[in-house]
Amino acid sequence: IYDIAFNNQDVWIASRGGLAKFDRINNFTTCFNAANSPLHSNEIREIEFDVYGNLWIAMNYGDLVKYDGTTWEHFVTLNGVDTLVGIINILTSPAGDVYVVSGYNGSLKGLYKYDGSSFNNINVPMTQWWAFGIDTLGSIYCSGSAPQLAKYDGNNWTVLDTLISSLPGSTYDILIGKNNNLCAIMIDSGL
Repeated sequence: IYDIAFNNQDVWIASRGGLAKFDRINNFTTCFNAANSPLHSNEIREIEFDVYGNLWIAMNYGDLVKYDGTTWEHFVTLNGVDTLVGIINILTSPAGDVYVVSGYNGSLKGLYKYDGSSFNNINVPMTQWWAFGIDTLGSIYCSGSAPQLAKYDGNNWTVLDTLISSLPGSTYDILIGKNNNLCAIMIDSGL
């Protein structure tokens, strides 16, 4: 299992064998894969629901799909030019914004925001990264190296390295709680 997402009574599971939807009320499972759906791969890496109930699906080696419960919409390019390369993260904001992080082996290809018809690049102030997160206000946090932590408010990036300068190690992952509390998971140093 690579990822799990919840929508109403359904639990969605992304795995190496495809996408599964488990209806918790009726105790019924529906499986989607390359053989019985428009998915191009069985290896589903990341899933996320937006505020409109659309399921965003990132498959191994780049495919990105939006599924509204009936229609499967495939995205081949992010901004009309860049071909999808390994979607690592899908982020959705309370305002309905959808962001995808494209990269491979820690090298960031880009952070893109969906405008309803295409994805547009947002410059990120680092070339190596480990994780992205989004808070309830729609601000995006990125952990990486040089700088280790930065925040995007929709217009500008703010480097937050002074927040974590006293912590040992490098920031590996970030978690953001309901009250926008930020937790940094450090390499070799814990939480």
